[in-house]
Amino acid sequence: MTTFRSNLLLLMLAVPIGGCDLVRSLAEDSRYCVAPKPLELLPNLPAKNAVEQMILAEDCVHRQSYRLAIAPGSNREIADAAVAACRDTIVGEAALRFKASYGRDANGREEQDLFAYLRPRYADQALFNVTSARAGKCKIP
Repeated sequence: MTTFRSNLLLLMLAVPIGGCDLVRSLAEDSRYCVAPKPLELLPNLPAKNAVEQMILAEDCVHRQSYRLAIAPGSNREIADAAVAACRDTIVGEAALRFKASYGRDANGREEQDLFAYLRPRYADQALFNVTSARAGKCKIP
């Protein structure tokens, strides 16, 4: 009889401990969740140069990656969607880079070529952010 009581007592103690693990597994994991740093730039104002526009593009990709991470699909599919959502911001960076290099505005074809050049870097960033957001159950910033 005492063995039964001992086992029952151990079971009763184990349930709350397991419950804590369950709550912990549903909570955000700060080892993975790194919110984008606050910007001093306002997204609705034009950037003054390519570096400012790059900061806006990186912030956009980070936020969209976290926002879309809860959607079904592979990490790569979600990362591609995050980059697509930030396409205009990335094209803006490409246009400012072109103007800084050549002293004139890029035409549509040149902007597309620059977007194609910048896209892999942002796709890698988005993939990292989506994977981190899913692993850490991160909140949308």
